[in-house]
Amino acid sequence: TGGVALDGRELKFSFALGPGKPAGQYAAIAASLGGDTSYDRVQLTARADQPIRLWLQARLPGGKDGVRWQRSFYVDQTPRTMVLPLQIFAPVDKPSSLSPVAVHIRSLLIVVDTVNSLPGRHGSIWFSVIGLAKATFGTPAP
Repeated sequence: TGGVALDGRELKFSFALGPGKPAGQYAAIAASLGGDTSYDRVQLTARADQPIRLWLQARLPGGKDGVRWQRSFYVDQTPRTMVLPLQIFAPVDKPSSLSPVAVHIRSLLIVVDTVNSLPGRHGSIWFSVIGLAKATFGTPAP
């Protein structure tokens, strides 16, 4: 299960993975995006009630349902800002030697699952920033 609420100036994502043997349990928050702007990075400022590794997934145009790319990131009790260039994301659905550089992003997902957490785990993650940066050609992503 998962829930999202405003907590002061932060977005609070509370989650609980189902118990038992790992069987694909997950909780996620997602945002659909539109427009014609190309982006080359995602910026997050986050903290959690306990150390945790999460997935950030970007769904890009292509195919029937889009093409998913992902990158894991770590948060703990200390708020941290992370800048994640799309060039460091890996394909989710099938192997590819390509990597996104500057693209239209259809949606973003933040996922807690049994790849990085045990079944039955629960907790909260707070985000004070979740944003996309526009591609700036000639300026490398940090």
